[in-house]
Amino acid sequence: AMVRRSGTAGLVGLAVILLLGLVISEVVLRVRREDAPVFPPCRKSLEIHALRPPGEAAAANESGASDTRSVFFFGGKGFVWQRTGHLDVSKGKGWKKKVTYFGMEDMWQFDPTTKIWLDTTLEPGTSAPSPRWKFTAATFDEDTRLVLFGGCETLEANGVLNDMWVFEFTSGGRAQWRQVTTENIPPPRRGHVTEVNKTHVVVFGGKSFDPKRGPYVLKDLWTLPLEALRVGDATGFRWTRGADLPAIPRWGSTGVVLRKPDGTGDVLGLFGGRRYKKTWGYRREAVYKYYNDLFLYDFAMDNWTHLESDGTSPQARDHHGAARVGNDMYVFGGRVNPTRAADATLADVWSWSPETGLWTEHPRGPGDAPAPRFMPGVAGMELDGERGLAIAGGEILPGSTKLTTVNDFWVYLPAEGRWELLSGTQCGPQDTMYTDRPHDMFAASPAPWGGAGGGR
Repeated sequence: AMVRRSGTAGLVGLAVILLLGLVISEVVLRVRREDAPVFPPCRKSLEIHALRPPGEAAAANESGASDTRSVFFFGGKGFVWQRTGHLDVSKGKGWKKKVTYFGMEDMWQFDPTTKIWLDTTLEPGTSAPSPRWKFTAATFDEDTRLVLFGGCETLEANGVLNDMWVFEFTSGGRAQWRQVTTENIPPPRRGHVTEVNKTHVVVFGGKSFDPKRGPYVLKDLWTLPLEALRVGDATGFRWTRGADLPAIPRWGSTGVVLRKPDGTGDVLGLFGGRRYKKTWGYRREAVYKYYNDLFLYDFAMDNWTHLESDGTSPQARDHHGAARVGNDMYVFGGRVNPTRAADATLADVWSWSPETGLWTEHPRGPGDAPAPRFMPGVAGMELDGERGLAIAGGEILPGSTKLTTVNDFWVYLPAEGRWELLSGTQCGPQDTMYTDRPHDMFAASPAPWGGAGGGR
């Protein structure tokens, strides 16, 4: 009997130990979730932009202090981790990847000073743009607000959109998205350009869809007064159509607003893109034409100028990234052919100067550098008082959305001719804090602009 009781006690003891082990492992896991670094889910076709709250913008302008801003990272197509069974993070078991489009409530910010990712706290009860990719956005009002236009909710072009939203800071260190409804709205599109000059937001080109004719490529240009983005009710504001691009339409181009050298206004610099050629190769594969020409749209004159290359210019590409650094247009990466081979993507850096009218290829520099990729997020930013080009995310080839989309964050410093890695790729379930969970499941961390960023 004693043996049986001892055996029973042993079994009970073993069960208790196992139960305690599960409890302890859950406690350790929760501590790890809350204390470990948190990273946004890996993705491509995202947008990144350096923003600052209005109060900080005014203070920086008044004092002339260094202006290192948080870079916001949002939208696109990537993957999240879903629970499938017994969890063993150390062995990578119990999770599977699910491809998804990210909505704008999934809005992250990266602090270049602390090198920490934080999840942005939005105003309770407010809505945000739906999950999408191939959308575009631009900052305005001294980079204190951001405007987003269009994009696509589906793999093919039948899910294109033409809604417009403004992202802005609110009281208490929070932020919000606000939908803006106007009149004479441009057709839905994806892979287009959205930019801002001192007085207007501009939308150009991209790919649209018609139920009868299917997908088609645009070369139209539209402008809307910025005042429409600042008021509560913008229904009285109308979009105005400008001059079409005097060339074959293309999508996947980039556009950057630059000051004219004579100081008389702004131009939109349009670079790259591709179009589908209605021919078939030997293996009956689709053939694409990639572009590396540069067009300038003059806002005041409402006309386009095609700039001929002197022979020194970037390779033809699409789905690259571009941003203004100083008053130059910087271009990074992109795709040069439709295959999934490693040589289908680039990691080069070029800049075009309105003052000289010339392209400059920048050195890779010593040390590490980002892998070649397409559909990265690209933005101008300042790091420790030095102007640079930030890049984040994208897809590396060969690979796929599930296998090789990334969330690394780099900055290229032209004055030093080198790259600096600020945050490496961290795509595992332990890194992204199981992003199919609610935002408020884990403890919040202070946001660099005074609010709270919900760690996940």
